[in-house]
Amino acid sequence: MKKLLNFSDFILEKIRLSENPCWKGYKQVGLKTKNGRKVPNCVPISKKINEEDKDLSSAIINRQGDVYQYKVVDDHWLAKRSDQTRWYQITGSDYQPAFQISIDILDRENKNLRSKDAPKKTVGKDPNKPESPILSQTPSSSPNKSSTSSAIPTKLTPTLDGKKVIALNWLNDSNFWMTSSGKDLSKMGFSGLDRNRGIGSNYDPAIFEKYLEDPKVMWSVYDITGNRFLAESTNSGKNIYGASVPKICVASAAFAKNNGTLPSDSDYVKVMKLLVNSDNAVWDYIGKLAGGDQAVNSWAKSLGFTMNPARRGGNTCNAHDLSLFWNAICRNQIAGSENIFKISSSCKTDASRARKFMPKNVYMGGKTGSWSNYNHDTCWVFNGSGLYAISVLTEYGGGGTKVIANLFRGLYDKYC
Repeated sequence: MKKLLNFSDFILEKIRLSENPCWKGYKQVGLKTKNGRKVPNCVPISKKINEEDKDLSSAIINRQGDVYQYKVVDDHWLAKRSDQTRWYQITGSDYQPAFQISIDILDRENKNLRSKDAPKKTVGKDPNKPESPILSQTPSSSPNKSSTSSAIPTKLTPTLDGKKVIALNWLNDSNFWMTSSGKDLSKMGFSGLDRNRGIGSNYDPAIFEKYLEDPKVMWSVYDITGNRFLAESTNSGKNIYGASVPKICVASAAFAKNNGTLPSDSDYVKVMKLLVNSDNAVWDYIGKLAGGDQAVNSWAKSLGFTMNPARRGGNTCNAHDLSLFWNAICRNQIAGSENIFKISSSCKTDASRARKFMPKNVYMGGKTGSWSNYNHDTCWVFNGSGLYAISVLTEYGGGGTKVIANLFRGLYDKYC
């Protein structure tokens, strides 16, 4: 009597006899486990097969600087950290703001991996925004993007993992220029301090779309309140010559070197000249105050940055690190962060760039830089309900000014 086979043995026997257990138009690529049983892994004959198909996985994608791994299964994006065993369906019910990369970027970096109608977000949730910023504020104090109100919400106390976004407290200081250490920045003899806001000129969406994926343009958008990247260009980690943008890092390194308090008021004034007016005459002095070029670059590396911001030690930056820098500043994670945050709100060189098309109710602070073929701007942005960082770097020289201006407003409208 012929021995009866169980289902798994039956499938293995069919494979041994070279019979195709799959339906027409499909062929078997190994086995998969379903309901505790080994069954054929049938794939379309036209589908390109790789080794990962053998365990029902698409190729695992690793992004530089990203703690998550990604893959596509059944037209859904899945993600997990390297120390996790479970894959989370981030375009479905498993979506959480912790998965920092946006679906748009994953699809753009991996074209044709998902179908045209593949899900972009889970029902009732937007993967490009956290479900709600962790804020405590009065409802009437949160202007929308079209409002021209200049009111700043009060009693903002957002937290994430127990770490406060302290900058939201600084924004509400009755005397904005008085620091928690008792230093009144407005009383040190520097006359250029002012609180910058968007200028509100009309921007051109066509320019935004034209340069959004231009290889000579690098950008990133970070949700500081939610502590995650909302979006960034595929080349956001590219280090290029920073012109005057790395001055913001050099100044921060100087404060860190001196435990958050500079030796004298004249040193504070020099930092104001460096960041507000972009005065090159004080650049080397502030670099020495930070311990020199090697110390500045070592400080950057200690924060996990790949850029080398020291003036004579590379003077490089990238859009990814710059937005993370503002996140650290706004969370008071670097000694002297409050000074950098408040002084940067007076930048005088960004009226034709970052601020030009931004709404009038938006408060901003940042640093620009331009030299030869390079033209950049990086800013923190406060819109009344949350803090964001936007960084746009270009290799378009003088022509980069209009690119930066239009990208800032376009990125703000799309992601913030």
